[in-house]
Amino acid sequence: MAYAEKRCYYQKMDAMLFSSTRRFSQLLTAYVLISICSTVILFAPSASAHTLKTDGTISAALHFQPDDTPMSNAPTEYILFLNDSTKRFSIDDCDCVVTVKKSGKTISTQAMRLNSQKIIGGSITFAKAGAYEMVFQGTPTKDNAFQPFMLRYPEQIMPNPDAGRPSSTFIVGMSTLVISMIVIAFLIKVRYNNLEGSKK
Repeated sequence: MAYAEKRCYYQKMDAMLFSSTRRFSQLLTAYVLISICSTVILFAPSASAHTLKTDGTISAALHFQPDDTPMSNAPTEYILFLNDSTKRFSIDDCDCVVTVKKSGKTISTQAMRLNSQKIIGGSITFAKAGAYEMVFQGTPTKDNAFQPFMLRYPEQIMPNPDAGRPSSTFIVGMSTLVISMIVIAFLIKVRYNNLEGSKK
């Protein structure tokens, strides 16, 4: 094969290699972006909104700290922003309890108390992820007080990512490593095939 023909041949092979690599890189980039987005969606906790519940003159919004994302197997702080339209509610005159239920079964019951900010709040540990219901119930302990109330809040408790579950960063990192190894193997194979073809 003449020098000019060899040069033309190698130029064509390099162009084919570049084109194949570029197409593969585009597909790889799209795959990585899809993987990252899927991972973020999969592991992102779904924050519950401040749903307002009302029973007669009593209304309240339940909030979890931080960011309304209660996790399993860890103490979870809650705050209940309660309002009585008659302005007669007082926790000192209330037999108030908060009950945690799962599948209709009572998991725990504790008295409602004021936290350091003088707001109804406390700490609850959800043993497992899944659907729960928090029930806030109050009965006045004296006459001419507020009306009795019961407020129910369905809550979805998310798995704790620190409890033996790989983080999203770890998964993305491992996926990137595996994909990089595939890319390197692909490029080596393409280059090897080109060299073998040039010998024929």
